[in-house]
Amino acid sequence: MTKGNHLLLVQLREQFLKTQARLQKAIDTGRFDKWSLQKKQALYQRILRYAHRLKAVVKPGIVTAMLAAGIVISNTAQAQIVTARTGAANPLNGYSIGSASKPAFADLNNDGDADLIAGESYYNSSTFFNSGTPTTPTFASSSQFSTGYAMFYGAPAFIDIDNDGDLDLVFGEESGRLALFTNTGTASAQVYAAYPNNYPSEFSIAPFSGIDVGSRATPVFVDIDNDGDKDLFIGNSSGNILLYKNTGTSAAPVFTAQTGVNNPFNGVDVGNESAPSFSDLDNDGDQDAIIGESGGTLLYYKNTGTASAAVFTQQTGSGNPFNGIDVGSWSAPAFTNLDNDSDKDMIVGRFDGGFSYYEISFSTLPVQWQSFTAKKQMNDVLLNWQTAAEQNTQDFVIQHSSDGQHWQQIGIVAAAGNSNAVNNYQFVHSKPLTGNNYYRLLQRDKNGNTAYSTIETVQFTTAAAAFTIANNTITNGLLRVAVTTPITLRLFTGNGQLLQQFKLTQGNHTLVIGTYAKGIYFINGNGKTERLMIQ
Repeated sequence: MTKGNHLLLVQLREQFLKTQARLQKAIDTGRFDKWSLQKKQALYQRILRYAHRLKAVVKPGIVTAMLAAGIVISNTAQAQIVTARTGAANPLNGYSIGSASKPAFADLNNDGDADLIAGESYYNSSTFFNSGTPTTPTFASSSQFSTGYAMFYGAPAFIDIDNDGDLDLVFGEESGRLALFTNTGTASAQVYAAYPNNYPSEFSIAPFSGIDVGSRATPVFVDIDNDGDKDLFIGNSSGNILLYKNTGTSAAPVFTAQTGVNNPFNGVDVGNESAPSFSDLDNDGDQDAIIGESGGTLLYYKNTGTASAAVFTQQTGSGNPFNGIDVGSWSAPAFTNLDNDSDKDMIVGRFDGGFSYYEISFSTLPVQWQSFTAKKQMNDVLLNWQTAAEQNTQDFVIQHSSDGQHWQQIGIVAAAGNSNAVNNYQFVHSKPLTGNNYYRLLQRDKNGNTAYSTIETVQFTTAAAAFTIANNTITNGLLRVAVTTPITLRLFTGNGQLLQQFKLTQGNHTLVIGTYAKGIYFINGNGKTERLMIQ
């Protein structure tokens, strides 16, 4: 880097930090709420430009406030194109390692391309070295890695557990525990130390010694909180996904179980044999989850939060780019870049021991969102939205929900079609519900591509309020509430994601909200909604 470029980056970082601080202060003091939509949009776009050039992360509290204000995180929407590659187009076509193959990719010989190690249902794992190129992979079965004992349903994952510059190997197993095999070689020539005749001592090795997820542990490592070290997600035979956050460091990891609301997959059950994997599937800078299961399909949980504070929301139907894929049974996805382009591709292990290959590419959707708002207008709700440019757009489907999860179409507005100008649209919902009304837009283009807007919420209250809160600003994780009649209160993020529920009797209560990112939240009950600010 030249001296001039370094100076420019220093100046950009100063501007980035200064602009973020200004915006955060406005949010904390309430001045942000008085700004015009155009002012919010302009300031946020400036922050995003700085963040993109610096490869930095915007504060989660700012992102939450912008979502709550109807400002879309990104102006450029992209659609994922998933193409099945079969026969000779699949570099792993014809390979089978027995049954229940579970792939994991890493550059095992430090030659710049992705190699494969795959677990199976019994005893060994197979290693496939890429003897081709990063653009045209050619996998050759070269060896089997023996764990030294009969390991059933092995599920490999890679992590540099000791931060020494090479990859160590972790295996999930039938018992529900994890075994660690450290690399005693180098980054170019791995030597994984096995533990023959010592079963089950492998499972007593820190930092995984206390972990047990029941049966058929399927681990994957990803930095889910953007703190620079890898966290651990584990699927199991019951279909659950457990999170063990690294509360230590990269050099000295400590994996601590996260339960309740601290696990973004709390309550998720995919049926049986959950096999989680992660990739930035929508190119928005955070990690999304793609989960295999016993039926052979793939479930997609989009990260609708941020890189630092993940919120996973299941996408179904046309919202799931893998909808319709069925590999037979026991799908186990893994992501790596097999064609040396700008995105990762997907290899899926199968119960028959083979591997299916799906190439992933992106196409820019024809609409650039600018804003979306929903406001009361007498007894109606007025929806306004704006696009910066459109190409080949068809229409906007207006969708309504009473709970933020189940949606119904309430109208369609024709789109501009092709335009480089700013386009303004309106729709009036004349029959809103008492209580919460959630709104979102589904944009459709003439070629079948789709894109969703943010979610907006409007509340209508007819009954007397059944609760009052003592503190709209929360600094210690506690909220004091006075209740006049029994009620269920619900805590939401600024963009409508349900976080917690509280069933309360008449009287005074202190609710333990917990630790969430700074920003705007809402608490709702009996048709009344209160705005909260967490600091």
